Amino acid sequence: MVTGIGVYEIQKASRPQSPQVSPSQPSGFTQPALPNQQVFKSPKKGQKHKAVPPMPQVLGRKYVLLSSNIPGTVSNWTRAAQQGVTQVRWLTPQPLAITAQPTTPPSGVTFYSNQVFTHDVQATFTFLHRGFGRTSVGLWSVATNNWAASADLDTGDTNFLSFSGGGRGTEWKHPGSPYMNRWTTIQVRVVGSTVHFSANNVLLEIIPLIIRGGYRAVLSVGSVSWNSGANDTPFRSISAQGN
Repeated sequence: MVTGIGVYEIQKASRPQSPQVSPSQPSGFTQPALPNQQVFKSPKKGQKHKAVPPMPQVLGRKYVLLSSNIPGTVSNWTRAAQQGVTQVRWLTPQPLAITAQPTTPPSGVTFYSNQVFTHDVQATFTFLHRGFGRTSVGLWSVATNNWAASADLDTGDTNFLSFSGGGRGTEWKHPGSPYMNRWTTIQVRVVGSTVHFSANNVLLEIIPLIIRGGYRAVLSVGSVSWNSGANDTPFRSISAQGN
């Protein structure tokens, strides 16, 4: 395994975060908080969440990007950035497992799919967050070479499952504990100018999508020095659907 030097994107919450590693920012760069983006159509307090509606047929072909049953999985991905002390394991025993140690500077690695998807896109990630650091999944913008939509499962002082469509995320609106230390499936679905986020087949947020165009599926695993353990996250499957 080749270890390179990458940089990371600090999340927009007001307290320190674990990193998303991004190749498009210089080392030490802190991205300023973007204006709050309106979040709408989420279930009101006390109202039951609605199940995710069936995917329309217009999404086009479905690609299995990560699966223990699909040979050549490694070739489906590009390592966008890596820094600190990280270990990437393919097919031992899960299709992909990434460990990021709690270090200074932060440790982390980001992979995006070589396959590009356009128009209305759906990406589905099944992974096990073991309770330390931050694991992020979503869509990578081809136009900006950066995150377009992200679901960030974090721990510690940022115990949340936060969603973002390219601006400020939902931050502490959804606690992260229900999705840690168990297999969790996150679905990120582009519908027109919005992005729909679901966890374990429950629709949680519909957010305006700032960046439109071609997308790649993307995942990032990171940790920072104040975590009491390493972020060790295996991925069981990743698929994406689009034109």
